[in-house]
Amino acid sequence: MIHDTDDPDQKYDRSLTSDLLLKALSRLSEVQRDVIVLRFVNGLPITQVAQTLHKSEDAVKGLQRRALGSLREILTEWEVTYA
Repeated sequence: MIHDTDDPDQKYDRSLTSDLLLKALSRLSEVQRDVIVLRFVNGLPITQVAQTLHKSEDAVKGLQRRALGSLREILTEWEVTYA
C-alpha cells in the first residue's frame, strides 16, 4: 500500500512549495521572518512571540500583518512570472 507520503509527485510538490516559501521568507526583514517562523512554524501564540522577541503584542501583530502581506505580494508576483 502506498501512503500519500510515499507518492513521489506529492514529495516533489511539497519540496517545490517549501523551496518557494523559503525563498519568499528570505525577502522579509529578519524580525518579520522571526515572527512568521515563531507563529506559524513553531505555533507560538502572540504573547510568547512578543516575549521571545522583546516586543509588545501590538508590535508583533503589526509585524505579522506586514509580513503576511509581503509574502502574499511576493508569491503572487512569482505565480505571474512562472505562469
